[in-house]
Amino acid sequence: MLSNEPFLFLLKGTKLMSIDNNDYTAWKITDRNTCEQQKIKSELSQNGSSFGANCYISPLANICCSTLQLDQDCLIMADVLIRTAQVKMGRNSTLNPQVYLQGPIEMGDDVRIGPKACLIAENHNHADVLRPIIRQGNSSKGIVIGSDVWIGAGAVITDGITVGSHSIIAAGAIVTKDVPPYSIVGGNPAKLLRNRIETCFADRIKQFCKTVEEQIAVVVQSRVVAGVYVDTSENQSPIRAWCDAVELLA
Repeated sequence: MLSNEPFLFLLKGTKLMSIDNNDYTAWKITDRNTCEQQKIKSELSQNGSSFGANCYISPLANICCSTLQLDQDCLIMADVLIRTAQVKMGRNSTLNPQVYLQGPIEMGDDVRIGPKACLIAENHNHADVLRPIIRQGNSSKGIVIGSDVWIGAGAVITDGITVGSHSIIAAGAIVTKDVPPYSIVGGNPAKLLRNRIETCFADRIKQFCKTVEEQIAVVVQSRVVAGVYVDTSENQSPIRAWCDAVELLA
């Protein structure tokens, strides 16, 4: 019987197999507490992982030698690879298909990590030129992602980086320096493109400044009595009123 449910067809060897497309769009899955999900979470919990309510872990995700600490409503979609990692995800955070995570990574609430993004919180040591790099071990500082962060497709974030809350990492960006909150960064290496607060409030601030410019002289002059600036309170000394006037005019 034909179904209207969308499917993705993959060729595996010589056999055509179908995979429910919802594993690549997991936000469409309403029942996240199936027997399959309970089994996946139970097996991962044996290695120290924990899961809040309403999380979904795709059976097509690859989680190798890693622990997960997920708050409620988190999604890990198909083809995600988490390898030798310790991952902590806040509420309502999502790893989209083909995301790669390695090392200690902590993220806040409402984080979206786009397809094929790589967060690698680990480095090969290489200080000793007399020994092969592969024999010098690894080091790790960890990656911290704030809340309300969107990491675009194909972005790379390197070890030791902190991405401030409410920031956007553009697709394909290579992040090698900390990102302040409310920033939009992009490029290789990533650079600050603009500040979201300045962009959001630019027109309103411009209008406010125009209003101030139009009204400030009248407002300040209205507080002059007998050639002296006065405060609205009788208990305030005249010097306070003069200081207020200087600040406003400046």
